[in-house]
Amino acid sequence: MTVEVNQPLWIYTEAAPEIGAGHVVRCSAYAAEWAERGHPVRWLLRGDAQFAREFIGLEAELSQIDWLRVNVDPPRSAVCILDSYSIEMEQIAKIGSFCRSLAIIDDECRLPYARAIVVHTSPGPVLPMAGGGAVWALGPNWQPLRRPFTNMPKRVVRPEVKSILIVMGGSDLRNLSAPMALVAREAFPSAHIRIVGGMSESGVDGAVDHFPLLTAERLAAFMQDTDIAISAAGQTTFELAAAGLPSVLVAIAKNQAQHIEHWPAAGAFVSAGWWDDQNFFSNVGRALETLRPASFRQLLSERGQSMVDGRGAERLYRLLNHVRL
Repeated sequence: MTVEVNQPLWIYTEAAPEIGAGHVVRCSAYAAEWAERGHPVRWLLRGDAQFAREFIGLEAELSQIDWLRVNVDPPRSAVCILDSYSIEMEQIAKIGSFCRSLAIIDDECRLPYARAIVVHTSPGPVLPMAGGGAVWALGPNWQPLRRPFTNMPKRVVRPEVKSILIVMGGSDLRNLSAPMALVAREAFPSAHIRIVGGMSESGVDGAVDHFPLLTAERLAAFMQDTDIAISAAGQTTFELAAAGLPSVLVAIAKNQAQHIEHWPAAGAFVSAGWWDDQNFFSNVGRALETLRPASFRQLLSERGQSMVDGRGAERLYRLLNHVRL
């Protein structure tokens, strides 16, 4: 298949405060890849366009429309990316029947996809559901990363933990940022704590900064200048790995089940389990204690950086332009 200069990318996805911004954050890396190669990009968004624009930029061509209920057929020349936990086989088949190539971003192996490239980026063994002709792109190196996270330097950890980053997602669905800061302060009383997203009032004594939203560039800089992190096990996991930032992961949503299991098993992070576990906050405290030795943090850092090379968007671009399903 040859690449056409005007081959458009259509992104069907969703975002809103109640469901978070993970879909649009990772799809923004695909949008950047296509745009840099001279192709137009159009976003079709279920949910809250104003919320989404905080993460993908004001200049994006974005249509707020419930594309699950209102047909929005792509042009025949388009490459389409579907990133939604709500889409079903009927909608997938319909969109796929129009566009030139189709990719589906999947965290759960939840459907027997057919006639598509399916991107599943969690580490560990995966058993895709049987389907009719889907091509599965598996593993963390298929993860699309925003540009500031694609060429991060190798980390050499510092002897002491003097700074902690807390990232519970763009909208902090479980309101965990403040209690995470309290647990972090108990474990490391003198550490400087930065909270990204979540509530502005942490109730924590000492040096605490709160940032409702950060650009990718600034978040990457924070990760490079921080000793450890506590993070929801969503899309930020891959950015933490790329930065080599030793972190405690917590699972706050169903789609994070494979991340919370396989990333720690691969030796890249420490797990504190699920947010609704009976002894959750105690688990977080114990997990933080394991990060005290610099030698262990260095091992986590090296393993994480070895697993994510930041070229996932480029890989999908090349695959979609050489495989017709």
